[in-house]
Amino acid sequence: MWEKEEFDSLGRQIGQSLSYFHNGQLSKVENYENNKLHGQSKSYNTDGTLLRIVNYKNNMRDGVWDIYFCTDD
Repeated sequence: MWEKEEFDSLGRQIGQSLSYFHNGQLSKVENYENNKLHGQSKSYNTDGTLLRIVNYKNNMRDGVWDIYFCTDD
């Protein structure tokens, strides 16, 4: 897994962080403000399907989680 992250001049994580699986598929998108999770976070399966959406405020989960399940019809 590899990541792309942004940091300010004081070394605090800011902006959007992207994590990828070894196959190059996007794993996670998170947003940071002053080194804390803040805003929407999305997690994906290795095939690229959306697994969940979680909102954060100051590093704490905020609101309802949206969790997605695969169905084999």
